[in-house]
Amino acid sequence: MGAYIAVTNDNWFHKQKSNGLNCCVFWRKNQHFKALVEGNRFYFYVKGESSIREIVGYAHFERFETNTIQEAWEKHGKTLGSDTYEEFYEAVTSIYKDEGEMKLGCIVLSSPVWAKNGVLLSSAGIPYAKGTVAGKTIDDAEDKLLAKMINGDKL
Repeated sequence: MGAYIAVTNDNWFHKQKSNGLNCCVFWRKNQHFKALVEGNRFYFYVKGESSIREIVGYAHFERFETNTIQEAWEKHGKTLGSDTYEEFYEAVTSIYKDEGEMKLGCIVLSSPVWAKNGVLLSSAGIPYAKGTVAGKTIDDAEDKLLAKMINGDKL
């Protein structure tokens, strides 16, 4: 079924990488996500130091949930990429206007792999429109190539 490349907040990425946890939760306002099935790779696409977007890692899709901000924190805590509820709430509301009991889409991921060096999609021959806001799916061949570039020849 392929994989998914998600535009990823740089702060979220750095927090997740430094946490060293075996699970992470990618959150967004969109309450629907049907791009993957359990076990598929979910790639993190961030703007690097030179303002060039690059793949910095991936994790395996487990499930999708819809939660309020409070419910998400109670269920997932630091795996959301924040150290405290206040920090998480601020991260969410700095992007989205809190509409009372706002619901978040929570993409639960396992076994994150972080690239030593970011991988440019162009080096893998994968097109990615600059105007893409959330992300895009890729096919099995693109997924395998991208994973190999991140992992070296370990696959």
